[in-house]
Amino acid sequence: MQESAVTPGVHQPGSKLSWFARRNWVDRLDLFKSLFIWIFITVFYRDLLHVAAFPIFRAFSRVRGNSGVARLGRNARIMGSLEIIFDDSSSLGSLDIGERFCSENDVTLAPRGGSIQIGHNCFVGKGTLIQATSGTSVLIGDDVMVANMVTIVASNHSTSDRTTPMKRQPEFGVGIRIGSDVWIGAHAVLTDGIDVGDGAVVAAGAVVTRDVPAYAIVAGVPARQIRSRG
Repeated sequence: MQESAVTPGVHQPGSKLSWFARRNWVDRLDLFKSLFIWIFITVFYRDLLHVAAFPIFRAFSRVRGNSGVARLGRNARIMGSLEIIFDDSSSLGSLDIGERFCSENDVTLAPRGGSIQIGHNCFVGKGTLIQATSGTSVLIGDDVMVANMVTIVASNHSTSDRTTPMKRQPEFGVGIRIGSDVWIGAHAVLTDGIDVGDGAVVAAGAVVTRDVPAYAIVAGVPARQIRSRG
């Protein structure tokens, strides 16, 4: 049997090469350059350009602002992106989350000079915003369920000065307290200054503007008690 000579590095007729192997070195270099530029833009300019070509990068938590302290308890599960927003001012914000916390995608926790405290075994659904501005606090007890797209904001804009645009007027607030074993339905809004008692249920789409008694079920705009649990 006659043996054929094989020259290393030379493509032999009849052999199969991958698409990448068939490119010359110039094509390969251009490919790597393009890939590097695309990854760079995706990572550092995603918010500006709304680029989401690599979904894995969206799962990372982000912290904005540099005036605050955050503490996350043990056995937390962050199932998607979690954004923490502090102010860049001298007002120090604080975020304290208990053990076994669980959150879904696009959750925003914003202690912008204020304080947010979340107890143990709490769940926060997709697209929810919890915010406390300077001098206010949001206190959430244990075993609380917060569904998707809920807004909990412990602040208001001043509106008394007609000569100054409202966006330029100072924010003020009292704070929000949510007891333990509370269920807040999807798209609910909790305004500043309210107290939600233990075991209460806030129906989906409700706008809570006054205190909710313990074990009450509230619904509507503005939210009113429709019955009690049990």
